[in-house]
Order: sequence, then C-alpha cells, then structure tokens
Amino acid sequence: VQDKNPSHFDTAIVRITVEDFNDNAPKFTDEFKSVTIEENNEPGQLLATFHAEDIDSGINAEFSYFIDRVSDLRHEFVIDPDNGEVRTRKKLDREV
Repeated sequence: VQDKNPSHFDTAIVRITVEDFNDNAPKFTDEFKSVTIEENNEPGQLLATFHAEDIDSGINAEFSYFIDRVSDLRHEFVIDPDNGEVRTRKKLDREV
C-alpha cells in the first residue's frame, strides 16, 4: 500500500495455494506476482489473476484456489476459488 508520498508504503505477502484431490497436482503458470495498489482503494478492487494448469483430465482436472490465512491475518484479500481472481476485501490503510 502506498500513498502519494513514495516514502509511505507497506507490504503484504499473501500465499495463494491450489488445492487438488488426486494424483497430479496443479501448477501455477506464474509462481510469483508483484502488485502495487494505492491505499484507500475501493473494496473489491481486482489485484491479480492467478492461473494454474492440471495435467489430469475430466473431473480429475478440477481444482480450487485459496489464500493461506496465515499469510493474510487481517483478512484483507479474497480469492475466487474457481478463476483465481484476487481482490481487496476492504479498504487498505497503511497506518492501520
């Protein structure tokens, strides 16, 4: 989170996991993404979309995305379990 003054910023590292229920685990197409967002944003702002691929077929190729809550203790982010879109859950404020 950064305001108009470049010296005022905060960083959050959020771990995204893909959960699979069979033999071949899905793999992210990009393992790391860096996103910059200004503070006092609108809740629900799209930050990034993660993509994963699974070499299984049919129902075995289905998987879900989720945020490791240990990496997001303030519950500031939400991920769509089906499409990997990460959004802000609330307005971000670096002073809080």
